[in-house]
This record gives sequence, C-alpha cells and structure tokens, in this order.
Amino acid sequence: MTARRDTAQHAGAARPATIVGLVQAFEERLAVVASRFPLLETKTDTRAPSVVDFLLPPKPGGDAEQFPFLMVRPANGTDSPQGADENATAAVKVIVGTYSDTDDGWRDVAMLIQAIRQDLGEAPAIDGTAFEHIGPLTWEIPEVQARPQWFGIVTTNWQLPRPRRVEALNPGFEEV
Repeated sequence: MTARRDTAQHAGAARPATIVGLVQAFEERLAVVASRFPLLETKTDTRAPSVVDFLLPPKPGGDAEQFPFLMVRPANGTDSPQGADENATAAVKVIVGTYSDTDDGWRDVAMLIQAIRQDLGEAPAIDGTAFEHIGPLTWEIPEVQARPQWFGIVTTNWQLPRPRRVEALNPGFEEV
C-alpha cells in the first residue's frame, strides 16, 4: 500500500462511504468485468484489460505493456443543501484504452464500453457498499484517435452517503 493510501486510511478518507471508498469499490468491480473479458491485443501478446487508478503508471524500462486498460478517475460531485432530503452524488470516469494496429481497433473500445454498461445495468449497486449507480451513464469514443492506441470515456454517476454534522446526529451530546 502506498503512503497516500495509508494516510487516507488513517484520516478516514478511504472509509467505505467516501469518495475514495467509491473509487476503490468501483475499481474492484471493474476488475471482475475485465477478468471476464476476452483477451485483447497488446504490442507483443494478448491479455485481459488491467484496472488502473487515475493515471497509467510509468513504463518501467520504457517499453512495458500498458494496454489494454480501464483507468478510473473521480471527476466531480454534488452534496445537496443542508436539511430536507440530503443526498450526495459523484461522477466517476472510466478511460478505456486498447491497442490495435488495424482500422477496426475502435471495436475493442466499444466492446469494453458495452461490458461496463451491461454490468451496471444488471446490478447498479455495488454489493456490500452504500454506492449505487443512478445514471445517467454516458460514453464517448472521440473521433481523433492516436492509432494504434484507441480510447473511449465512460462517465458514471453514483449516489453516495452524505457526510452528516455531528450535532445533527447527537443533539445535545458533548464529547468528554
């Protein structure tokens, strides 16, 4: 575990009902989707997509295989005003990256996008968490591609627990 993950755990930022908790739970779910996916082309071989956190890691030695991948990034969120129906939503993007030296390389991107759509459509809630995909799910395959690298973007929208004020949870309670 990295120092930042240790710090996030200690500070409570990676608790199950937090933004970091959502990203971690979604990455675990996407790892299952990727493991069920047919092997895809790389520069030298074939393999299942890997799930990466926010950015691709540096290439050790300069020529490591990075494709195919599903890169998970928290994008933005909203907490409703205090009072009444308090809720919170978060958008999480998945950057889909594949490798193909052929003109139909975009199809691998489209198939991975479809696998994500299918998975979230069948089960919008992440088991064992308070996170639920509420939609909309949007996706895009940009016209300009860096062939032989092909990209797409899936934007998911989640409902997550909203932080609560301590006095709202324990009126009149004072810590000793």
